[in-house]
Amino acid sequence: MTNDLRTCQGCGYQTTDDLTQCPHCKRRLMSARQIRRLGWMLVVIGLFLIGLMGSITLYMAPSLLQPGRRLYGGPLFTGTAQQGISALTLFGAVILFGLTAFSNGVWQIKTGQRNKWLLYAIALVTALLLGTLWSVYTTFD
Repeated sequence: MTNDLRTCQGCGYQTTDDLTQCPHCKRRLMSARQIRRLGWMLVVIGLFLIGLMGSITLYMAPSLLQPGRRLYGGPLFTGTAQQGISALTLFGAVILFGLTAFSNGVWQIKTGQRNKWLLYAIALVTALLLGTLWSVYTTFD
C-alpha cells in the first residue's frame, strides 16, 4: 500500500487509500507519480512530432511551394500548388499537435496534475488535425 495522494480525474475526489477506482463516480484514480510519468510520455511524443515534422517541413517546403521545380538539389514535387499548400498545412497541424502534447506534458511533470484546459486544447487540436487531414485527402484525390 502506498501513501500517494490519488485524485479522481472526474469528480476531484482525493484519497491516500490504495484504490484504483473512485467510489463516487467510478472513474480512475491517479497518483501524482502516475500523472508525471504520463507527462514524460507526452513530452517525448511531443518532441518527436515537433522534430520529425519540423525536419520534413524544412526539407520539403521549397519543393511543395514551387511544384515541378527541383530546388537546391532537393526533392521534386509533381503535384499542384494547392496540393503543396495542403501538405504544408497538414505538417503544421502535426507540429501544433506536438507542441500541445509537449506543453501538456510539461504541465503534468511540473504539477503532478492534469489541466482541463490543456486537455480541451489537445481535443481541439486533434479535431483541427483530423479536419486538415480530411482536407488534404480530398485535395489529393
